[in-house]
Amino acid sequence: MISSFFTAQIHKFQYVFENGGLIMIVIFGLGFAIWFLLLSLFLQTTCLINNLAHYCRKPLHGVVKTNQNNEKNKALTKTLISICPLVGLLGSTTGMVEVFRVIELYGTDSPQVGFSLPRVVIPTLVSLIISLSGLIGLKVIDQRNSMVD
Repeated sequence: MISSFFTAQIHKFQYVFENGGLIMIVIFGLGFAIWFLLLSLFLQTTCLINNLAHYCRKPLHGVVKTNQNNEKNKALTKTLISICPLVGLLGSTTGMVEVFRVIELYGTDSPQVGFSLPRVVIPTLVSLIISLSGLIGLKVIDQRNSMVD
């Protein structure tokens, strides 16, 4: 049951990468960077909330430095979140160029036009999903930070 679920998900990721174009590598790279930063911010906030700084390998007098690093990480995360939809639009634009090339070669009634249309939609869709999930994650972390203060 579980193995069939993972097999179906792998096929979906394969479809996204095949039909989204090369820009999908950049979009997923941005997504991993965003969620790595969010996870590190979340773990640091959890350590500060639970007053477990010694378990987090940070001395108690280093809390001020941790807050400065958190602000830098938040700024970087916000920047990556704002860049992600723009990269998706770049992927959609390159997909439109591909669709126009197919129309030029085969005409508008060709089935190849329908097969090339996902290249237009998928990069924008995936980048918007990553950005929205990043914004939600950042909001959760901000709420947890307000608990620390």
